[in-house]
Amino acid sequence: MLNTLLFVFLFFLPAGIANMAPVFAARIPGLRQWNARIDGGATWRGKRLLGDNKTTRGFAAGLLAAIITTAIIFAVISHSGSLASIFPQSYLNANPILLGALLGIGALVGDSVKSFFKRRVGIASGKSWFPFDQIDYIIGPIIFTVFYVPLKPTQYLLLIGLGFVLHITSVYIGYLTKIREQAI
Repeated sequence: MLNTLLFVFLFFLPAGIANMAPVFAARIPGLRQWNARIDGGATWRGKRLLGDNKTTRGFAAGLLAAIITTAIIFAVISHSGSLASIFPQSYLNANPILLGALLGIGALVGDSVKSFFKRRVGIASGKSWFPFDQIDYIIGPIIFTVFYVPLKPTQYLLLIGLGFVLHITSVYIGYLTKIREQAI
C-alpha cells in the first residue's frame, strides 16, 4: 500500500505544483506585467468568463512547473532502480515532457473550468467553493492523462483523496503564511 501511495503522490505532484505555480509567479517582480487575462475580459450573460486571476503568466508558470517537476521525477527514477519498481510500465514508458504538459494543462484547465462555473453561481474570485476548489485540479489531470498513462480505479480514488487532503493542507499553510486570505 505504501508503494501505491508513493506512486500516486509522485504521479500527481506535477499537477499539484502546476496548480500552485501561478500564485508564486504573480509575486515575481519581473513577471508582474505579464498578466494578460486568459479570457481577454470576455463576459457571458453579464459575468466574466474566468476572472482576473486566470492569466497567461499563471498558465505558463503552471505548465512549465509541471514539465520541470515531471522531468525531475523521471531523472530520479532513472537513477534509482528500487524506486522504479513501484511505477507501472505505462508510466515509465511515457515521455516526461508530454506527461508533464498533460498533467499541468489538466490542472490549469480543471481550475479554469471550475472558475467558469464559480462565476456563474456568483462566487467571487478568491472565495472558497467547497468541495470544487479541492478537486478541480485533480479531475483535470485525470481526464488529460487517462488515455496516455491509465491508472487502476483504486489509484484514481486514492489520487482524489490524496489531492483533496493535500489541497486543504496547502491552502491552510498559505493562510498561515499570509499568501492566502482564506483558510478554506
